[in-house]
Amino acid sequence: MTLRVATFNLKSTGLGFGVRSWKRRREILRDAMLELNADLVGVQELTPIMRTYLEHELGGYNFVGLGRGGLIFNEHSDIAVRNGIKIDFESTFPLSKNRSGRLISMRYPLSWIFPRICTVAELSFGGRRFRMFNTHLDVSSETARMLQLRIVCRRIAELNSKDPLPTILTGDFNATPDSRTVKLLESLDLPRLTSVSDAIGGTFHFFRGKEPGMRLDHVFASPEFTEISCEIVRHSWNGHYPSDHYPLLVTLNLGEPDEALQKGCDALDSKTG
Repeated sequence: MTLRVATFNLKSTGLGFGVRSWKRRREILRDAMLELNADLVGVQELTPIMRTYLEHELGGYNFVGLGRGGLIFNEHSDIAVRNGIKIDFESTFPLSKNRSGRLISMRYPLSWIFPRICTVAELSFGGRRFRMFNTHLDVSSETARMLQLRIVCRRIAELNSKDPLPTILTGDFNATPDSRTVKLLESLDLPRLTSVSDAIGGTFHFFRGKEPGMRLDHVFASPEFTEISCEIVRHSWNGHYPSDHYPLLVTLNLGEPDEALQKGCDALDSKTG
């Protein structure tokens, strides 16, 4: 079974002016989503007004997820699911010990203003079941990001302990591939998630369309998935960009259950030596 999976920070409706305002870029953002032609898109910075517009314009997708609330902008980290993929379960959980999603500490200056959340969906397609998680980590502190990522991983491990499923994790990590945040994820034994997007360039370009940039957006997958292709989609519309991030698009193959089991056993053997 083949899946096209994307992660895309859409840039919130707040603080955007001129050609970067929501009303000026909403149509090219719609076109960018359609151009991806993805089966699943993990989006970040999706506000309610953006969701209403995209749900109307993208009739081929269902958006799952709840907003984070908070003092500024009720942003979502939703998963856009193409019609034909069955949604068996969905949930949004806070990335903190309290229900607000805030990390209350002077060490994390923006984490109490901008709560962080993660959306998870259990999906069925082509006779296979799998899970997808999508999140947006703290912008101000690596320590905060690592704490939030540990909460995501604990939820993945908790769900897998009850019902093991192939797993995809997408998001804007606000962290580069060589950061402690990303290395933390790849060092954890359970769940074992590896990057399928290491050998490519940057995704954050601040509406300038530059290519090097920083790669803050990532796709990770469990061993049941193999990567077919991976690209950063850098298209513009008459020099204008739909967001300050490029979407990252990967094509994954989910093998037959017996193949997935063998890969899991091989991975376990390599850990235990």
